[in-house]
Amino acid sequence: MFVVHIGFMWLMLNGCGNIRSWFLFVCTITCLSRSLRISTFIFSFVFQWLVH
Repeated sequence: MFVVHIGFMWLMLNGCGNIRSWFLFVCTITCLSRSLRISTFIFSFVFQWLVH
């Protein structure tokens, strides 16, 4: 999950309010992750974060 940590650091630098940053981050993690469970977890986490 080291890539996820780097991704969050990258988002913090670019601004969490940037939808394009979130979209690119989620797409990148989804492409890199080989497990469907990990992808589903990340999607649900990002979705809940954006909703709240």
